[in-house]
Amino acid sequence: MARTIPVRTYFLEQHAPPSFPSHFEVRQDVQAFRASHITPDYYKALYQSVGEDIGWVDRLRMDAQELETLLADEHTLVFILYQQGKPIGFAELNAQKPTDIKIEYFGIEPNARGQGLGKYFLHWVLEAAWRFAPKRIWLHTCELDHPAALTNYLKAGFQLYDEKIVQQVVTD
Repeated sequence: MARTIPVRTYFLEQHAPPSFPSHFEVRQDVQAFRASHITPDYYKALYQSVGEDIGWVDRLRMDAQELETLLADEHTLVFILYQQGKPIGFAELNAQKPTDIKIEYFGIEPNARGQGLGKYFLHWVLEAAWRFAPKRIWLHTCELDHPAALTNYLKAGFQLYDEKIVQQVVTD
């Protein structure tokens, strides 16, 4: 059953690439790639594996044609994190405005959390996004996301620029 609840939402942005710490190392146990073509079914499976436990439903409600059109758009950038050949995380970026890239979705599967993979993947995604030379990268997160999400974004160099209560549809 779906219902609407008030949710504290945080809006964050970067106006320059973050300076990554010198101790940030490439991990040998994972690989990250930009998906050149991704089917709606594969995308929905990734989306669900990453976001089901934190209530992600928006992309699951899209019909296949609408999602296929979104994924085929050259301004939709999808990055996937793999561990031992299995996808364990993904990011979807919206680069409709070349000067303004939005991180629409970012997450790691529940069984892969707590291992520093979110931090690693976020830094990898940010390096890839800044190669497009935007003036700003931004996102929003909320109190329903993983408890470490906001802290991870702030540690990666994002600055909070707005906070508000948003009515959000959740399912029980």
